[in-house]
Amino acid sequence: YPLLFGFLFLLATYLLAARIYNRHVGLIALAILVVPVPYLTMCSVVIPPDNYLALTTLGSFALVLLNRIVFGDANGTRRHYVALGFLLGFAFWLHILVISYIGVALLFLFFKDKRFFLRTNFWLAALAFILGSLPLIVYNIIHPLATFTDVARTTGLSQTIQLFKAVFSCTLHYLLGLRVTYFGDNRNFVQLPLVLAVLLGGTWLVSLGMVFRARWQ
Repeated sequence: YPLLFGFLFLLATYLLAARIYNRHVGLIALAILVVPVPYLTMCSVVIPPDNYLALTTLGSFALVLLNRIVFGDANGTRRHYVALGFLLGFAFWLHILVISYIGVALLFLFFKDKRFFLRTNFWLAALAFILGSLPLIVYNIIHPLATFTDVARTTGLSQTIQLFKAVFSCTLHYLLGLRVTYFGDNRNFVQLPLVLAVLLGGTWLVSLGMVFRARWQ
């Protein structure tokens, strides 16, 4: 299962890079992914959940379909919409984190057509999404919203404040690249030396300042 999705991820990456740019870029991306040195180094120590790879693979194929729909010569056919909806639905059943890919798909469909939600193709895609995620839907009907109750459970005010503080003391460091974790749910991480962290943080601040200045002019 992980090996199969490993090969499928290579295929999805090549198709996506080749479609957005060209075949040469696709081959470069493929060459980078064929032998992931960090993974070969660490795979004997910690193993990432196998559904993460499947989720990324299915999400990448969804982006290929989305690119064909939004930027294709014929702006996508009905079967592309149906395939996109079913693929995202199946991935949603696999893991709820696919919601990020769903958000991207809706955003680009909105950029393409501001009234996309009124089109027949969109509702066919929505129906295909329901079919793809049908096992998840049936389970949550039998066990009233068990999946979403677990995911959407709330926390107290004190814990919320602690989590908010963690955004600046921990999470932001990962987003800026000041800390590099092995995997998303692993406590082991590598922290940049202070000098490099300051230089990288300064680069981010200068870059953001230049972007804001360019936007306001």
